Amino acid sequence: MTHSKETRPIWPGACSPLKESKRRDTTPTEQARALAAVTEALKELDRDGVSRVLRWAAEAHGLTRLEGAARGGDLRRESLDFPDPGALLAAAGTSGSAERALLAGFWHQVVRGETDFDAFSVNRALKGHGEGLPNVTKTLSSLMERALVVSLRKGGKTKQARKRYRLSPSGVERAKALLRSP
Repeated sequence: MTHSKETRPIWPGACSPLKESKRRDTTPTEQARALAAVTEALKELDRDGVSRVLRWAAEAHGLTRLEGAARGGDLRRESLDFPDPGALLAAAGTSGSAERALLAGFWHQVVRGETDFDAFSVNRALKGHGEGLPNVTKTLSSLMERALVVSLRKGGKTKQARKRYRLSPSGVERAKALLRSP
């Protein structure tokens, strides 16, 4: 279904896009909060509903394409020649637990193209290369405080259900910076 520019939304006044002149640079924290709000708003919709809402929002805000949103910026999956997380960690040369967790999340989300990841997957990827973390959930929480990671949802109904995470745009940029630094 295509809409002309003359088409009005079904619910008038529900949302008005920002005028280009009112746009300003946003902070990573503001972006992380927006990601969390969008995730919360879409969690009850089916796949088609999510697609329609996101398409409408992109068009309403003057985006003709989502500039790198799905894979984290201008870094192309094909240009990432990391067969496993160990190769990625070696390329970055980092030793801090937060950086290792961030890079493991980057490996899942950007290199492998997964939409999100859980703490177990991050630690399993790190442990497989001798880089496991003593408390991966606490490490991911510290990354959330720095607005580098966003918690999306719990993957079950029990108290021990696994949380699903996603790198924020600033988290993807930080991981790229780690990979660029000597």
